[in-house]
Amino acid sequence: MVAHRQNITVDPIVYEEFCKYAKMKGMKISTWVAMKMKEAVAEEKELKKEN
Repeated sequence: MVAHRQNITVDPIVYEEFCKYAKMKGMKISTWVAMKMKEAVAEEKELKKEN
């Protein structure tokens, strides 16, 4: 799989706080964003199936 690079704008305070917690878990921002995007897609597909 080829990764798609995308710039995002994030509140600096939220970013710093996220980095603090992500570092404790050894998680990268890109991994977390990809995971949340997959969750959002799955939720939308489920909503579409219900309608």
